[in-house]
Amino acid sequence: MRVMKARDIDPQSPMVCFCEVAGRDPFFLVGKRDPASFRLADLTSLKLGTVSEVPTPWLCLQHDLRLAGVDPDKIDCVTGRTMAQNLAALRAGELDVVQMFEPYVSMALRDGGTQILYAASSRGPTCYTTYLASRDSVARNRAAFDAMVRATRTTLAWVAAHSAAELAGAVASYYTHVPHDTLASAFQRYRDAGLWSRTPEVQRQGFARLADSLKSGGYIVRSHAYEDCVEQSLS
Repeated sequence: MRVMKARDIDPQSPMVCFCEVAGRDPFFLVGKRDPASFRLADLTSLKLGTVSEVPTPWLCLQHDLRLAGVDPDKIDCVTGRTMAQNLAALRAGELDVVQMFEPYVSMALRDGGTQILYAASSRGPTCYTTYLASRDSVARNRAAFDAMVRATRTTLAWVAAHSAAELAGAVASYYTHVPHDTLASAFQRYRDAGLWSRTPEVQRQGFARLADSLKSGGYIVRSHAYEDCVEQSLS
C-alpha cells in the first residue's frame, strides 16, 4: 500500500515492493453474536470498534462491506482506540463487535460467549506484508537482496512445515506476556486461514485486491500496474 501511495503522489516514484510474507488479511471481527446467522449487513445496527494502529484493516473491510451492498458510512464506528482498549470495551459491553488480530482474538474467545463473526482472510488473497526498497537500492545491493529473498523463501517453507505449538515455542521469548496456549491458538488460527504465503512471489490476485480496497476507500485515487510496483526480478 505504501508503494501504491507513493506512486499516487509521484508517478515516477522509485519505491517497489518484493518478497510477500503475508498473502491474506489477518484481521477478524469478533463479538457476542451467533456466527451462523451473522452477516456484514448486521453491522449497520451494531457498534463497531475499528483498528486504529494501522489503516489497512479498515480500508480492506470497508471494501468488503461495499461489495456486500453495505454503506460503510452507515455503521456506528468507534475509532481511535487500540485493539487492547477495544477488547476491554467489548468485555464491558460498550462495543458490540471489534476488529482485531491475534493474539487479541484468542484472548477474546477465552472469555466465553465471544465468537469470530467474520474472518477477513476468507475474501481470498490480499497482499498484506512485503518488503519495500527503491529500485536503485536493489540494483546497488543485488547480492544482499537476493540473499534476503532466499532467506525468506526458506523461512516460509519452515513455517509451513511446523505445527502451531512449534511456532509458538520458537517465538515465545518475544511474547512473554502471552500464555503459551494462547500463542499456540493464535498460530493455529493463522495457519488455518492460510495467512502466510508459501513462496515470496507477490501474488497478482492479492495485489489487485488490495489496490481495489485502497481505491475504494480513497487512500489512492488511481490504480497502479503490478509491474510498476513490484520488483519482479527478485522472484
